[in-house]
This record gives sequence, structure tokens and C-alpha cells, in this order.
Amino acid sequence: MTDHRQAIAGVFDRAAPTYDSVGVEFFGAVGRRVVELAELRRGERVLDVGSGRGASLFPAAEAVGPVGGVTGIDFAPAMVALTLEEVRRRGLAHVEVEVMDAQEPRLPQASYDVVLASLVAFFLPDPVAGLRAWRAATRPDGRLVLTTFSARDDDRWAWLEEVLPMRDRRASQPDEEESSPFDTAEGVHALLLDAGWVDASSADQRHEVTYDDPDQWLRWSWSHGMRMFWERVPADHVDAARELAVARLQEMVARDGRLSNQMDVRYTTASAGPLLT
Repeated sequence: MTDHRQAIAGVFDRAAPTYDSVGVEFFGAVGRRVVELAELRRGERVLDVGSGRGASLFPAAEAVGPVGGVTGIDFAPAMVALTLEEVRRRGLAHVEVEVMDAQEPRLPQASYDVVLASLVAFFLPDPVAGLRAWRAATRPDGRLVLTTFSARDDDRWAWLEEVLPMRDRRASQPDEEESSPFDTAEGVHALLLDAGWVDASSADQRHEVTYDDPDQWLRWSWSHGMRMFWERVPADHVDAARELAVARLQEMVARDGRLSNQMDVRYTTASAGPLLT
């Protein structure tokens, strides 16, 4: 890997043991919705890009059945190893998971009926290159379901900028420009068209993510991509940042009676056009 992809892989490697495993329901809900929108049929072959711990992978495997096939790729070796353990535990002979760079994947051409890519494209330095590679691996009549974050934020969580000033949930590099094609559906559609996908359509869905207490939120925030922003906090400031986060979380509990975060996810579908040369 080049540029910042190796650093991102390291973040998710370190997050892998707790990723989607601290009792907070979010990635599973998004993964199930992705599979619903894909309208998978028995016997189809599916590519799951950025498969993580299997939020889309396992529902897709159930949908296509043992006569179909699902290939998951992820750039974090620890994530792949843990997901493979679960694949074997479930006895899913029609599922494989490999360590692979989503921007420059080593994939067979025109082999998949459907590509699923949830909350991964915005991590790529060159998202069009990744989208074009996934298109090349898709059959001419294939389809894509892609998820990104909507640009809207839950105002109740604005205090996060105090705790993690380097944080921007749509950017994976601290020097990223403020505007991003992932800020709008039109921007995402333009990327897809440039990569050879057609008939793109998007809709936002709000997921209310709830936490039992401040401690669970803290564990959750370290268990996924937000971990990179925690790791950018200077070591001698981490304890103070945690204390500030707990104080703000306790204020939210006192005001609202519970902890919840409204997270808007953009679900985008597209179809495969003629292969680009």
C-alpha cells in the first residue's frame, strides 16, 4: 500500500478485536439494509468490499445460499483473520475473506453479480480508481450498493470537536480539504459515473444509535474508525480528553435521560454500464 492506506489499515487492525463487538447496534443494521437493497438472489456471486467483521458478509451469505458465493476483502489483516474464524465456525464453505487493498484489488474480471461496499469508499485516496476496479470485477448486468455518511451531523454531539479536534467523520486524513465528493449524493453519483457505473440513486436513512452509558460509548468510539482521532490526541492529553468526553456524556444523560446518536447513512445503488477500457 502507498499514501495513508497503511496507516488506516493499522487503525482497523488495532480496532479489530472489538469492532462491532461492544454491544452497540449500528454496523449490523447498516449491513442488513445494504443486503436488502441489493435484492440478492440464490446462487449469485457477491463481492463485499471492506467486509470488516461481516456486517454485510454474513447476511449476503445467507441470501445467496450455498449455491452462491461471497468474497469479502479488507485491508486490515487482523479484521480478516477474525472474520475468517467466524466463517469457519459457521461452516460457510461458500464464503471466503482475503486481505486486499480496496483501491487496487486483485480480483477476477467480470465475475461478480453484486458489489457491496459499506462505509469504505471515503477512505480511499483515489475513490474512482477503487470504484473502477470493482466495476471491472462485475458482470455487465451487475449492480452495486454503496454506503457513505450523510453530511448532516447530530447537533447534540457538537462537543466532540472539543475532545477530538482532528475529527471529521467523512475524512481519513488530517489535511483533507473541507469539501468532499462524499458530502452530497450528487458528488457520489459523479464519482460512480466516472468509474463506469450508471443509474445511480441515493436515499438517506437515519439510524438512532444508543449506548448504555458513557463507558460503552468510549469503548465503542475506540472500536471503529473514530479510533484514528483518539490516536491523534497527544499521549499526555488522552486522560483529559476522556474526562471531558465523560463529562459531556453525563450532561447528555442528565438532559435526555439516555445516550443516543442520530447517524444519517446515505445508501446508493447503481448498475454496471459497459466495461471501461
